[in-house]
Amino acid sequence: MGFHISPNTDDKVPVLRPMDLMVEATPRRIFSNAHTYHINSISVNSDYETYMSTDDLRINLWNLEITNRSFSILLQSDG
Repeated sequence: MGFHISPNTDDKVPVLRPMDLMVEATPRRIFSNAHTYHINSISVNSDYETYMSTDDLRINLWNLEITNRSFSILLQSDG
């Protein structure tokens, strides 16, 4: 006795299509949420141990080795 397998015409085989190369950024470290607004600027300081980040209301001073704490300067308008 033999078996006969008939092809199913409803089966679909995935086809690989060439795509453009995509570059993704992957964070090395994630620093805690210290900004309420969108970050406007990030700058590494000359000591290469600290950096500053700014949004519309504050400036934060970070240490690159301490990801969960920063010093914050709150900017206030006089008017």
